[in-house]
Amino acid sequence: MTEPAPDRAAAALKTIGMEERPVASLEREDALFVLTEGTLLYQDGAGTRRVTLRDLTRIHSDQEGLLRVETPAGTALTASLLGFEPSKVQGFFAQVRDATARVKQLPPSPLPTAVPTAKTFASVPATPVSRLTPSSPPAGATDTSPLPSPASDADRNPPPRPQEARPQEARAREDGTSSPAFVPESTSRSTSVMSTPTAPVQPVAAPAPDPSRRTERVVITSSGFSPATKRAEARPELKTEPRQTEGQQRSAVSDPVPGDALAAEPLSSPAFAETTVDSAPRSAAATPTLSAQAEAVTGLAGRLRFLGVVLFIGAVLLAGFQFVGGQRLEGLWTLLAGGVGTVTLTVLSEAVRLLAAMGLHLERNSLNDQSVGPEPRPLDVR
Repeated sequence: MTEPAPDRAAAALKTIGMEERPVASLEREDALFVLTEGTLLYQDGAGTRRVTLRDLTRIHSDQEGLLRVETPAGTALTASLLGFEPSKVQGFFAQVRDATARVKQLPPSPLPTAVPTAKTFASVPATPVSRLTPSSPPAGATDTSPLPSPASDADRNPPPRPQEARPQEARAREDGTSSPAFVPESTSRSTSVMSTPTAPVQPVAAPAPDPSRRTERVVITSSGFSPATKRAEARPELKTEPRQTEGQQRSAVSDPVPGDALAAEPLSSPAFAETTVDSAPRSAAATPTLSAQAEAVTGLAGRLRFLGVVLFIGAVLLAGFQFVGGQRLEGLWTLLAGGVGTVTLTVLSEAVRLLAAMGLHLERNSLNDQSVGPEPRPLDVR
């Protein structure tokens, strides 16, 4: 499939210092593609660029005729295909594709040799799995035949047969004899085949209870020992002991004063005495300040009334001058403002008088409390 390369390709390789033999070439007046057994080389006026076929991943061109050669690291070569013969271009890059595939298959890869070993390992577990499927057969079983099918087990060992052994076991228990070694052949074969033991096998291996043990239990739980009676005897002792101790404590701590007198007496404590004694100085200190504020507010009430009268008179006079001067609207507004201000000052003066009266009333009550306060002091001292 390869054609002899012209001398131009061989000269280009010698110029670069490559000793490989050119396999194919694609020439143009100012550009040259050369393919060797392991390298793709492109030479034009800008210089020489080459790509190793082992690293080449993709070769493609766009509609404008721009060729791109890509590697895992990115675009390694870019060239214009304009000016080359289309038939030669297709044949050359077909050879590049074949050479790339041939180079990538040259090194011996371990994967093909490992595939048959993996297949043999996959087939090996078939035999040990079949051997390990029966789980721990009993010591008496010597059957090494392969696992039978479910249908054959049902035919050889029908399910009703294990149930026939139960009446025999019941009879043996009634007679007083235990037969733990009695196991039907059908059950032994089923246990050697099946992976999990069946439920009926466990009660067969259990030994029958001895009558002597039952008598011992009767002796332990005889009527001679009854914990209920002991508990009943212990309860009155627990109740009587606290009563005796309480009576002794009451007799030792009892006072000659009767209970009614103790209940009627008020509780006296240091904290209560301190609160009653400290409340009087605080009220006495607050009384002068409250009285002084009440007297000051009483004086303000008269001043507010006087200001209200002055405001009303001034508003009337100013409104009269405005009416005479022809400013009737302004005079009306002045008269209204003066009236509203006078009413406001009057109401404020009444409120001040009310506050002053309340202050005086509180002062009198505090004085009365101070005069009555010293009477219960003997009780606090006691």
